[in-house]
Amino acid sequence: MMALGAIFECQRRGIEVPVELAVVDFDDPGFSASCVPLLTTIRPPGETIGREVGRLFQERLTERGPTAYSRTVDVGFQPAQRRST
Repeated sequence: MMALGAIFECQRRGIEVPVELAVVDFDDPGFSASCVPLLTTIRPPGETIGREVGRLFQERLTERGPTAYSRTVDVGFQPAQRRST
């Protein structure tokens, strides 16, 4: 919604998207393929993220040791290149 609001505000102020400002959204909401200009977005793999969170949570529950725990898991993403960039 914030990216759509940014596009609307740019239109109100006469700022050309993407000529003067690029706008990118996250999670590919339904309106992104129908607003003007079409909104470029990033699609995260929701199912993969959910499985990884579950796996890491289960792994953490079974570990014995220090409570500090940090891990980065790259699950990738799929871009939806449209007209706002």
